[in-house]
Amino acid sequence: EVLNDAIYERNSVIERDYGVTLEYVYEDDYGKVNSDMSTAVLGGVDDYDIGIGHKYPFTSCAQNNHLMDLGSITSMDLTNPWWDSACYKNLTVEGKTFLMTGDILPSSMMISACLVFNKALNERLDKPEPYDMVREGKWTLDAFNELTADVTLDLNGDGKIEYTADRYGMTSWMMDVPFSMYYGAGGMFCKIDEDGIPVLDFDQEEMFNIYEKIYQGLITQQAYFVTDGALYPTTYEPFVAGRALFCDITLSKLTFLQEMDQDYGIVPVPKYDEYQSDYLSFVNGASGLVGIINTETRADFVGTILEAMSAYNYANVSPNMFEICTKLKSARDPQSSEMVDLIIRNRIYDFAYWFDLPISN
Repeated sequence: EVLNDAIYERNSVIERDYGVTLEYVYEDDYGKVNSDMSTAVLGGVDDYDIGIGHKYPFTSCAQNNHLMDLGSITSMDLTNPWWDSACYKNLTVEGKTFLMTGDILPSSMMISACLVFNKALNERLDKPEPYDMVREGKWTLDAFNELTADVTLDLNGDGKIEYTADRYGMTSWMMDVPFSMYYGAGGMFCKIDEDGIPVLDFDQEEMFNIYEKIYQGLITQQAYFVTDGALYPTTYEPFVAGRALFCDITLSKLTFLQEMDQDYGIVPVPKYDEYQSDYLSFVNGASGLVGIINTETRADFVGTILEAMSAYNYANVSPNMFEICTKLKSARDPQSSEMVDLIIRNRIYDFAYWFDLPISN
């Protein structure tokens, strides 16, 4: 509610100051966003000024040359602090940027990977809270695996570990945790070379070492690792019921925990080791992106509006969103508020992930 009110106020200010009317066309089917934009380009019409979508399948608009290079629009400066610098760096091709995100889309900032832990269960198992480890730079995959090593347990003694009755070291979803932990540990599949071209460039030994640790935490230690799409909602059930120590999640999905009686804390995804300088937060394909269709006839004017909307959010909306929506409603202690700042500070985008580049030996 607070966020919706802030966005409404933003729109009112932009309409008043720039003499425009903001008209939103919503589609429940995100594929329809893609097809409408493609139809506009192929028909040479200028029905929409701005397109907003996410990875599935919005990036195909860029691949099909249906979007403008945002960097070529003189009224836009993608180095401004209200644009996501990591997105700009890693999704720009030969100096051309077709998709961007940042403060203009507060919901995108919430698509930042993190972990939550059950504070009561953590205390009952006599485990150290990870906050100090995070602050000291010691929150690593090894530290995480050590905390969760002996937690999964057949509580009802029926010889099976099931999400409906038993306890887990972690709960997780197959489309999130293999990515969030890999990228959190500093892994990347694609790098931008000196000519601005994305190239597959990764150290296979490094990748193996990262996934060996992830495999230990997920498979060897019997985390609840959901691989059936029909069971996706159950990903969070053991954690909400107080039968899981950790849960891999994004800030946007903390709403799944709103019925939880016990307090939980929020921490970044673990680093690979203590030598890794930063905690890194993977941004998955649900993150919103903005683009301008290449049939747009008033690109500089549209760029001016985008900059104004972004700058307003940076100054007025994002601070309130992080303080009220993210920290106070979802994170139930001051330490978690501190952790949220770490989580949103270093967001990671990999060109290979966003554009589905095939990777093989």
